[in-house]
Amino acid sequence: MKRFLPILLLMVSCQEQAVTQDFDDRILDFVIETRNGRTIAFPDLYGRTFEIPDAKNEKLILSEKLKSRGFTVTETTSNIQGFTGIRSVTQKLVKDGCDCQVTKTYGRTAYVSEYAVTETISCSPNL
Repeated sequence: MKRFLPILLLMVSCQEQAVTQDFDDRILDFVIETRNGRTIAFPDLYGRTFEIPDAKNEKLILSEKLKSRGFTVTETTSNIQGFTGIRSVTQKLVKDGCDCQVTKTYGRTAYVSEYAVTETISCSPNL
């Protein structure tokens, strides 16, 4: 019986990840469909990190999902907020009457060299 426990835990872990990804995809679809301009945060796409990659090498999960749905990136900007060192990367994407903005933010935590990573998205009709 002890042999099967790690396999069972792996199966539960994989199922939980699949459910979370499916939920994230459904929320993303809802944001695109409603196009109401409200910002939705996805705080659990990433774990915490101890370093911030160069902006040129930055990948935004929500932008990648939008690109797989036919969206095109029209603009990418990076911003460092003063002395805090908090950085954000924003991408604007468009497709068929829909403008979306995805922002990935590295926020400080209680630990000096640890960052919490969050992505947000908002979509609105392009007129």
